[in-house]
Amino acid sequence: MTSLAHSGGSIIGVTLFDGEFYAKRLQILKEAVPSASKIAWLDVRSFEGPGGRPWQQAFQEANLRLQISLIPMLLQESTPSEYQRVFAEIAQNRPDAIVVSDIGDLIPYRQLILELVEKSHLPASYGYREFVEAGGLMAYAAAAHGRRRARDPQRRQTGRHPDL
Repeated sequence: MTSLAHSGGSIIGVTLFDGEFYAKRLQILKEAVPSASKIAWLDVRSFEGPGGRPWQQAFQEANLRLQISLIPMLLQESTPSEYQRVFAEIAQNRPDAIVVSDIGDLIPYRQLILELVEKSHLPASYGYREFVEAGGLMAYAAAAHGRRRARDPQRRQTGRHPDL
């Protein structure tokens, strides 16, 4: 297929990928933690494959614009021991903050991820509000109905739900 306008057939499906969307997640984290210059990106190994190239390009552009260094921390599989391994690697790289991918494979391990982030003493941004509801700092995610919603850190302090 060369373009959506002239696909040559039917296209079925929806994608929430938007390079600016992911760059915005990094920008919000940078605004919350202005001193952050080195950010760990927790994701799965598919980030490095052909399907991850749009993300890589979006992050490279955001890195330049925000003057940050993004370090991919990639899980080989979703197991507790693999999360432990990756967080040990994150500690060795000494980032200033963590961004957790919005890939659905991470949601079943959200409690473990939150515990490991807490042990790291690093601020973190998540791709799903479920992480914030379970105690995470903040999330920026695509809402199911297509609107984007940011959860601010004040929500945890005041208990109010910002209408964003």
